[in-house]
Amino acid sequence: MAAGFLFALKVYQRAGFLGRLRALDWTMLIGAALYTGVEIAYVALAILNGKRPGLAEIAHFPTDPLLVLLLVEGLFLYRSVQEMGPGLIGACWKTFSIGVFLIVLGDLSIMFLPYVAWPWSALGSFIWFPAAAAFAVAPTFQLEAIAKARASRSRP
Repeated sequence: MAAGFLFALKVYQRAGFLGRLRALDWTMLIGAALYTGVEIAYVALAILNGKRPGLAEIAHFPTDPLLVLLLVEGLFLYRSVQEMGPGLIGACWKTFSIGVFLIVLGDLSIMFLPYVAWPWSALGSFIWFPAAAAFAVAPTFQLEAIAKARASRSRP
């Protein structure tokens, strides 16, 4: 997904539509990067204290840095499409960005919600549903944009 986002960003850059991040975007990215830094520090500390992670644990190491990368790319894509004006393609990238952001929040909930009282700690379990929905819905905006382009092309 990160490679696909990067390809799309290069297309927007060549077309002169590469957007700029806003203060809210930077706030989300800084928060996600700080969280990832804490996670990396925890892993490093555990390894320094003798933990020998298994293959399954090692396979999960790149997850949080990749999420930060996806969030950066998704936000740049969303802001780039805003340069062109509102539409279905912008909705697609916005929805992908929301999905990535919700996954980052889900990761944060895994770390912090065990310290929260029961009714509120359950919220962390439910954040994965809208995140999954965002990833399922985002391509439909792209497909609808393609369908509209084809329909307008076939009109006399």
